[in-house]
Amino acid sequence: MHTPYKLHVFSSRNNTILTLSTAGTLNRHSDADTLPAHGNVAWVSAGSAGYKGASRGTYDAGVEVALKMFQKVLDLKDPPVGSGGQKKKAVFPAPTEIEMIWNGFGQGREAVFRTLMGGEQEVMRSLVTRVTDATPIKVGGTRSKKRRVV
Repeated sequence: MHTPYKLHVFSSRNNTILTLSTAGTLNRHSDADTLPAHGNVAWVSAGSAGYKGASRGTYDAGVEVALKMFQKVLDLKDPPVGSGGQKKKAVFPAPTEIEMIWNGFGQGREAVFRTLMGGEQEVMRSLVTRVTDATPIKVGGTRSKKRRVV
């Protein structure tokens, strides 16, 4: 059974937010018990990674956010061993393929991409099956404000 997930990478001047969501209805067990379609599984932002104020939009914050999210994905794939020596029971099925959806033009976008392409992320790269750019590009649109003359 393949379990598709979507990893949304939103990057702006002020923040970088990564959200892992289910891509449709996933069966939890073999019976009719199903998870809701398009539910959020995990998310990480620069603020939740410990960065505050203007430092949330930096390249370093993007790297930290990417590493935290990649660790959450790997924990879904192979749950960590608890204090009793037993693996924690996974609420969501292990990901076999991930679609990455990029949005925005901040510094965190490049940071997440470079972290993904780094040598330590071979397992994460093997899960990515599709990459999509959903950044809206303004063509025409409304008229800009009049330039201020001093």
